Amino acid sequence: MCRKNEKQDYRAELEKKAKVHYYTMSDGVEVRALEFDLVEQPNDYILLLIPGYVTVFQSWEKVMSLLTPEFRVLYFETREKASSNIPSRKLKRKITFDRMALDLKEYLSLIHISEPTRPY
Repeated sequence: MCRKNEKQDYRAELEKKAKVHYYTMSDGVEVRALEFDLVEQPNDYILLLIPGYVTVFQSWEKVMSLLTPEFRVLYFETREKASSNIPSRKLKRKITFDRMALDLKEYLSLIHISEPTRPY
């Protein structure tokens, strides 16, 4: 028997362990970011992963499974992803690389990532 109202959870097991955050950009679009802070004593570095255009988490799961045991990883999804909340059709038509770059700049200012204290 098929139940129409039940939604299938297609997330990967690792994806389910992330803290999910939505950030509102200056034009009202909400973008999703996943925070993987799974290790007790992470490496000094925080990694920011910006998946490729129109990709899904499952295509990055293997990479993430290698990184998350040692690092705190921030996984930022750009606005063309289905996980974004775009309030109007007008904004959906205006998805550009320039706008996605601005989203990244806004995201970094919202999460208050500071400059490293030591040179690399």
